[in-house]
Amino acid sequence: MKKKLLIVLAMVLVVAAAVGRFHYSKIINAKGSAGILYLEPEDKFETFADIISHPALQNKVVYVDFWFTGCPYCRREFKAMPMVKAHFKDNEDLVFLYLGKDRRIPGEKFRWKKIIADKNLTGAHYFMGIDQYQNIWKETVKDTSVTQGFPHFLIVDRKGTIVDDDAPWPSEPALIAALEEVLANP
Repeated sequence: MKKKLLIVLAMVLVVAAAVGRFHYSKIINAKGSAGILYLEPEDKFETFADIISHPALQNKVVYVDFWFTGCPYCRREFKAMPMVKAHFKDNEDLVFLYLGKDRRIPGEKFRWKKIIADKNLTGAHYFMGIDQYQNIWKETVKDTSVTQGFPHFLIVDRKGTIVDDDAPWPSEPALIAALEEVLANP
């Protein structure tokens, strides 16, 4: 009886491992969907200017969200984002760009893509290495009084110029007005 139980347990573990590998592979190899665009290949983008030059972002107003998977404040702001997106649903000149940061934890890219899928974070997404994040922060946030932290938001105009390096958060009513102001300028 014990031997049969061990055989059944071993079979269950093999099946569970196979299902887990399939799920991991499905998430990590996801190429996006109708509303989710992964900016790849990742090694193509060394600077923020490189990222902003992606065809999906050119000549658009871009609202940038710096985040990482373990940030509770980032996740809270994700809940406010649908209201912002609903307000601008008919405006094709606005793009939401999410810059996710690697923490050098095994499986981090999987967790990043899983959160994007689970929260249906429509927009463009880019996964930054830690060093790349440091360089991009220095390139984008010129105001030295701004504390380097998460989440952090930027607004970029159609010319690719950062017009607000400490933009309002999605949960702040001032965000709608700030985006409308930038969108009003051709």
